Amino acid sequence: MLEHLKSMYKLVPKSSSVQELSGFLVEANENDGYVYVTANNLEAAVQRKFKADIETGGGFIIEAKMLINMLALLSGGDVSICETKKGIAEIVSGDQRSSRCQRGDGVDRDTKENRI
Repeated sequence: MLEHLKSMYKLVPKSSSVQELSGFLVEANENDGYVYVTANNLEAAVQRKFKADIETGGGFIIEAKMLINMLALLSGGDVSICETKKGIAEIVSGDQRSSRCQRGDGVDRDTKENRI
């Protein structure tokens, strides 16, 4: 997964005030059992899909570089990604856990937890 995301990152603008352009759209579809990751720069888009055990479907945007850096620090194997609250991403692999705040409007909103 990490290598696929690194190749997709080439499409992401290096600086953008629009969060949607500087991040990956991560969507989990419990009906087909796939996680879809999309990168877009308004001129082109690329989407990869990964087979996954999905507890709850949903989607969120996560800053692309942050996701790649977080995954690179983990030991590999199975990965769980969830947005626990608006702007808080949690990634778990084995006994390693990483949580990061993303850019946002600073307003804390309760959201459904999306587990992939």
